[in-house]
Amino acid sequence: MVLLVPVPSVAVAWAANASEGASADAAGIFYVASKVWLLALPFGWHFLVDRRSASLSPTSGRRLAVGALLGLAIAALILGVRHAIGTEWLDGEVLRANLARLGVDTRASFVVMAVLLSLGNSLMEEIVWRWFVVEKCVEALPDRAGGWAVPLSAAFFTAHHVFALDAHFTAPIVALASVGVFVGGWIWSALYRRTGSIWPSWISHLVVDAALMWIGYDLLFGTT
Repeated sequence: MVLLVPVPSVAVAWAANASEGASADAAGIFYVASKVWLLALPFGWHFLVDRRSASLSPTSGRRLAVGALLGLAIAALILGVRHAIGTEWLDGEVLRANLARLGVDTRASFVVMAVLLSLGNSLMEEIVWRWFVVEKCVEALPDRAGGWAVPLSAAFFTAHHVFALDAHFTAPIVALASVGVFVGGWIWSALYRRTGSIWPSWISHLVVDAALMWIGYDLLFGTT
């Protein structure tokens, strides 16, 4: 846990605050390396330290449907909050400038990024924060404290998102969204604990990320 949990927070904070030139290049390299590490450590630990076999995390269609419905409910809530706050707290200019630095400055490039994040990054996060971190929290806590594995893993999941949000949005949005990330992490960790599979929580996560990407698209380009 010590080798894994702080890494994304350090990577995101460094990338968000790096100046131009060599510092930005080093931050970018570390950020990419952190993504590799986030997958390499859980799988390496699973096979080489715990000496456990591979599994495709099987589940049922009913559980996938539950995950999808949870995702739709969370996405509807997020879109409702977005509509309620309007443009008072949300300003797309900072987000536009930050994404332009990464070469994401057209509708097409944003859509490509949104698809990759919604599909790929959500799966990676479910593997890391649900399959590995939840399981390790359960193992690390005494039996009577096992119920704390879900909120603890949700807190770990939230930590690096705070730094990422802070790079793009104002303090009220960072606070509101961080609460949302924590609640989402709690729901997905609990769903993983109940089903024993990452796929229901991944479906839910994917739907929620798609809603967030829609909000980002609307902020940058409008949807009319």
